[in-house]
Amino acid sequence: YVNVPAMLIVGIVAASAAPIGAAIAHRLDHEQLKFGFGIFLLVVAVRMLWQVLV
Repeated sequence: YVNVPAMLIVGIVAASAAPIGAAIAHRLDHEQLKFGFGIFLLVVAVRMLWQVLV
């Protein structure tokens, strides 16, 4: 089952936000991007662990 309205909304938002994200990424230092991505991965890992344990 595919929720077509949700798919369209996510697609439109993603296509609209991609240029903004690319512009921000080009302005940031390589180390800042690596650090931010590392923090993001830690948050996702902790959230997944929390969902398993609770």
